[in-house]
Amino acid sequence: MSGRARHLLELVGHLVGDEGQKQRLKVIFAVLIGELSVNEACELLGLCASRYYELRQQVLEAALQSLSPHPAGRPRAVVDSQEVEHLSAMAAEHEREMHLMRVREELLLTVPRVVRENERSALPGQKGGARKLRRRVMRGKHAT
Repeated sequence: MSGRARHLLELVGHLVGDEGQKQRLKVIFAVLIGELSVNEACELLGLCASRYYELRQQVLEAALQSLSPHPAGRPRAVVDSQEVEHLSAMAAEHEREMHLMRVREELLLTVPRVVRENERSALPGQKGGARKLRRRVMRGKHAT
């Protein structure tokens, strides 16, 4: 047996997998490179000849399939429709909150001017009206 053929059997030993699977693959390769006969392989594997040929065919087809071109990158993730609905609902809620925040900000920018004007015309005994109004606006409790 040539050095390359022996090297092929050694490569199988470095593969990740069950030792029983590695041994079966070594036996199949040993038959393919001429180191063992089919009958010897059948004895080692405890199989009949027809089962050995089926196993060999599976190994060769799996090797061929693994060499076929595949799309680059990761495969697309499976999207769960419930998760999409949940995320859409959360996004809509966040949009609503953002709209409310913009309205509150606009009110805060507008109301202090109005409050200052009202403070000038307010009675001398009333203090803190603008501060209370700003707090109420920020909390969303402003009633006109």
